[in-house]
Amino acid sequence: FLQECVWADRPSGIAWMEVVCSAEGLSTRATEGMRKRPTCQIVKSPTALRRLDHIVAGHTVQGKAAMLGALGVLYKPVQKGEKGQREVNFYEQAERLCPQLGPFLPAFHGTHIFHAMRYLAMEDIAIRFNEPCVLDIKIGVRTYEPTASREKVESELSKCPAQAAVGFRPCGMRVYGTHSRQYRCRNKDW
Repeated sequence: FLQECVWADRPSGIAWMEVVCSAEGLSTRATEGMRKRPTCQIVKSPTALRRLDHIVAGHTVQGKAAMLGALGVLYKPVQKGEKGQREVNFYEQAERLCPQLGPFLPAFHGTHIFHAMRYLAMEDIAIRFNEPCVLDIKIGVRTYEPTASREKVESELSKCPAQAAVGFRPCGMRVYGTHSRQYRCRNKDW
């Protein structure tokens, strides 16, 4: 499988191709313009997809979890409804609306559809590390919708009472022990 996408803002027609190859010696931004959003959508499943080993929290969508493709592209299922669309909008607009945030975000490669599922495609920032340690946090003093039911608000507040004061909540982590040579994982209940 070879998929070619031409960038919308590249009059020269510079293309991005996802190919199955060794990532050794390649940067995750090996192609000029990789931060730009492609105009195409993948309609077949890219080859060489594998389960993302270092995921520590988050949602599955219809039983699908994030996957890693060629050249370090992470495919994350888009949640249904407004919540999923807000996440897509965030990645599409974040760098333009807040350029200072750009250096801290993974490169975003648009949304792609395969196997009747919509996925966010973004850089896997952990791929360059041998034994990546990962901490997943929810940022913000509030993690529920303004229109959330009273039960939902109470449920969210009970998950981490200190979140309103400190501004974040740990959701999971995966830490590599250099002596044990094993990962130690903790979920949101830890």
